[in-house]
Amino acid sequence: MKEAAAAFGAMETFFVTGGSTTALFAMVAAFCPRGSKIVLPRTVHRAVLNISAILALRVVFLPAEKESEKQGHDDSTVPFLPTMAGTLRDVLARHPDTKAVLITSPDYYGVCQDLASLSTVAREAGCPLLVDEAHGAHLCFAPHLLPPSALASGAAACVQSAHKTLPALTQGAYLHLGNGAAAWADPVVLSRKLRDSLTLFQTSSASLMIGATLDYARSFMSHKGLDAIMATRQAIDRFARSVPATMKVTTVSRRTEEGIWRDPLRVVLEVSGTGRTGLWWSGHLAASGFDVEMADLVRIVLIPGLATEGRELDDLARFLLRSDETRQVHETSRAVIELDQRLNRRLTQSPRPFWHATAPLLDGWPCRIVPPEHAVGFSAARAILAYPPGIALVWPGERLDTETLALLQDLSDNGICLHGCTMSGEEAGVLVIDTEHSVEGC
Repeated sequence: MKEAAAAFGAMETFFVTGGSTTALFAMVAAFCPRGSKIVLPRTVHRAVLNISAILALRVVFLPAEKESEKQGHDDSTVPFLPTMAGTLRDVLARHPDTKAVLITSPDYYGVCQDLASLSTVAREAGCPLLVDEAHGAHLCFAPHLLPPSALASGAAACVQSAHKTLPALTQGAYLHLGNGAAAWADPVVLSRKLRDSLTLFQTSSASLMIGATLDYARSFMSHKGLDAIMATRQAIDRFARSVPATMKVTTVSRRTEEGIWRDPLRVVLEVSGTGRTGLWWSGHLAASGFDVEMADLVRIVLIPGLATEGRELDDLARFLLRSDETRQVHETSRAVIELDQRLNRRLTQSPRPFWHATAPLLDGWPCRIVPPEHAVGFSAARAILAYPPGIALVWPGERLDTETLALLQDLSDNGICLHGCTMSGEEAGVLVIDTEHSVEGC
């Protein structure tokens, strides 16, 4: 772990064998006392929702960026805009008792936040910046080619999933205490808190096999990481030049034309020009031996393996060029594209739960299942989300309205798998809080 801290640029590093979920729990618990206030965007992983419930945190949501900020922005491969430093500054000014800010970077589509600016704003407000960097464990190994890492940007702490982008077993994660933490509190105290938090959430019988692959991944990246990243970038560049004209692919630049940081090793393939959804393509590719990271209505997301230097992309390009489906120029239905836009808008709007997530999840409030068509006006008793990417469309305690339920129904009808509710069939239903508890609160 000392060698990992040196390699990643951390003050201290902990190996976590229960995945980034466990690491997120420990990180948030170490910085946020029970019942305290935390600032975050809606686009956080469900694990953040769960630890907020366990700790009864008072969540303050960052608002979506204004429509004017989207001018010139291409949302076909970058659906979510990053948080602006000014937005965070305004929120922290209204909530000076905030204990921490938590940001996800990169997101599933490779979009990275301007963490240096956000870290500066958080530090000025007297609270630490915590980063869910699950998809960015590789960033620090090629700083001149990739966006700045959380640790290099002044984050107090961050979490990385080694298994997502490095050669490590599933559930292998790193929890880093950053050098930026020294500006906020005594690093010795923070180190102790992180250790204590890990004992709360991580098994006492940690997997030595997973731990060994965490060490191997660090060694691989330290000795071969830069070469592997450069080779993978070249493979992505070849792939981008080879994909059929009916598809649109992200470039290998770490900055978009709109000035947004993005991970050039994350390949987003926009497929609406083929007349097929991303979900259809995911299934079609899986049947042909290609395992994509995730798919939504109009995109598929690919994570090339650094250990293989992206060679699988050459095979995929040849397959796509041979496929009849890519030569048939169709238009994906306008309804599907509009549904994708509705989904993305929902994922950036601040939830308005009538109570923090603890109440319906942990306080024993009576709940019952109602048919979706009868759920308007009730408050959800559990999170409802599409997974991946694992972002809650509905937070526990959030009021269900006609627009929300229509969106859930349309997503289900178009093949999006929803967790937390069933929108069709004999078992269709939504778990809601009983009417007598569905009143406005804090």
